[in-house]
Amino acid sequence: MFKEVLKRCHKYVKTIDLNTTIRDAKDDELGLYHSLPSLSIHDICQLCPNLRCLYLNEIQIHPSRKLASTRKRKYKHTSGSSRICSTITSQMIQALIQHSENFTHFSLNLQRHDYSSDCISNLITRMKNLKMLHLNSGSKLPGEILMGLSFETIEEIFLEECKTFWTLENADLLNTVLQRCTNLDTFVLNDSIQGANVDLCRLKHLKNLGLIKKMRDSNQLRCVLQLHNLQRLNVQANNSVDDQFLKQIFKNCRQLVYLNISRCFHLSDGGMTDIGKLTKLEYLIMSYTKLSSRYLRGVSVNLKVLDCSNCKRVSDYGLHALIQRTVHLKMLILQMCPKVTGLLVRAINHNIQLRDTKNENYPLLIISNEGTMLDDWRISHRVKIVKKIVRKFTYGTDFKDVYFHTENDYLPISYDSVID
Repeated sequence: MFKEVLKRCHKYVKTIDLNTTIRDAKDDELGLYHSLPSLSIHDICQLCPNLRCLYLNEIQIHPSRKLASTRKRKYKHTSGSSRICSTITSQMIQALIQHSENFTHFSLNLQRHDYSSDCISNLITRMKNLKMLHLNSGSKLPGEILMGLSFETIEEIFLEECKTFWTLENADLLNTVLQRCTNLDTFVLNDSIQGANVDLCRLKHLKNLGLIKKMRDSNQLRCVLQLHNLQRLNVQANNSVDDQFLKQIFKNCRQLVYLNISRCFHLSDGGMTDIGKLTKLEYLIMSYTKLSSRYLRGVSVNLKVLDCSNCKRVSDYGLHALIQRTVHLKMLILQMCPKVTGLLVRAINHNIQLRDTKNENYPLLIISNEGTMLDDWRISHRVKIVKKIVRKFTYGTDFKDVYFHTENDYLPISYDSVID
């Protein structure tokens, strides 16, 4: 079926996404992936001459509990809980090398260990017009494969679980790669640092940076302070982030519009005292931290999204002042904040009444209140109370949305919605 669709639409297909994880899938939903082995990458590239973006993954299928026993009998080579479809083979990589010259966006998610590093390196070298590269490597691929990048065209690099890339032995080589990427504006390392000193100071033009999960050396964070043009920073679950680093960020990175410090457990309120210096801040993600709302009263008036979910110390104090200040706030995520009470509702209503008298228009505010003492009694029609706000399930074709999400990447779930 997939092949027939491509035959009819081949002139218009520019993007093919096979980079997804299927959860709770039914048998009839797996037809496309069952047919992939019979439809080779060579066929896809031949049928779609205008193909520019390709996202490939060793597709992981997680069946529901009801189907687990059935799947275990049907797929004897797998466990009852998950399986990895061998949709990527060495032959496919060889076929890609022949047809990837015009690719501008490419994602490769490898979970096995039987791929030749020379094969992957030749593939990357072949893509002379590449703008975005995403690699998730459970396999032990060396960092040298990045030497084949098109340094003049590459703009975005996302590396996930590429721990063998960033070792002490090849740190100099990879710092050279970063230096040569003259147009790089987005760089994300997700669980990909193994002790090497990555010199981020060279990336003066960088706008979006992600340094996520464990880091053995805090020198990388010190380099961030020299990136004065940085607009989006994600340091989620980074164990090197502390109060001193946060204060320096507020002082040196004044262009930030997005900051994600969720799960940074070494932070305290002392690091938030100067948050008001980020006058352009629109998105603040501080979920699963020990922070309170004490210093949120000084946050930017341009704030659009504030995520305080699972912050046990966040209370009405500070949130009231924040709501009075901000004029663009669209989402206030407060789920599992037990100290938030109905007093906040009164403050919101009072603030709306004041703005009505001044004929000020501002967007609908959506607040999640699961696990709080916040109720929606006599709440203004300009405010919507929902059970919770979750990230939308996306297929990850735009990885900037994955790591630097906006209000459009959230899904409000009401009390009358069906929650699985």
